[in-house]
Amino acid sequence: MTGSELLAAIDTIGWSARMLASRCDVRQTTVQRWSHDQQRIPPPVAKWLHLLAAFHRSHPAPIAPD
Repeated sequence: MTGSELLAAIDTIGWSARMLASRCDVRQTTVQRWSHDQQRIPPPVAKWLHLLAAFHRSHPAPIAPD
């Protein structure tokens, strides 16, 4: 997973970089390094994000009636 793919995944999921850092129990600077391709994204994190993003794409939130 590249940094741009990471950013696209968290956007699809609806998270911020801060939320991802919290969920992965890492510092926000680590997520910034991942997103700028300055540090390798751990394979388990990449796989998890791919799965979460795919789930969100195939199961969009319902639209509430007006």
